[in-house]
Amino acid sequence: MHPSIFVLVCLVGCGATQAAAPPGIFFPTFELGGPHPLAIIEGSLVEQDGCLFVTAHSERWLPLWPDGYSAKRSGDAIEVLSEDGRVIGRTGHPIRLGGGEARPTEVGGFAATDAWAKELTGQNAPDRCGHQYWLATGPA
Repeated sequence: MHPSIFVLVCLVGCGATQAAAPPGIFFPTFELGGPHPLAIIEGSLVEQDGCLFVTAHSERWLPLWPDGYSAKRSGDAIEVLSEDGRVIGRTGHPIRLGGGEARPTEVGGFAATDAWAKELTGQNAPDRCGHQYWLATGPA
């Protein structure tokens, strides 16, 4: 095979992936498998400082989304899409997600919570996104 053809093939098929979120939006995902929490959170999906949060009862959680989920801009809003392309949330609107939470006070502080989230997602969450996470398992 001619070397330039190999390079072209790899640029197209060897790791070139579509972004999971619009530029400037932190959108952590994890591999959903095995047992997972079955709690439900109901709140509003909001974007603040490049982070998508679910807000409820004067608190906010940074969702860790299942692999295959993505986000896109739609006008002035950001929409979250499931792995099959369905819109499951839109900023400024109510959202209901299954899953469970990780609070710093319950798992040994900020460092422990952030280490847990990094282990799941492979990403360091920016400080601006807080330290309270929701392990999203999908719409509820």
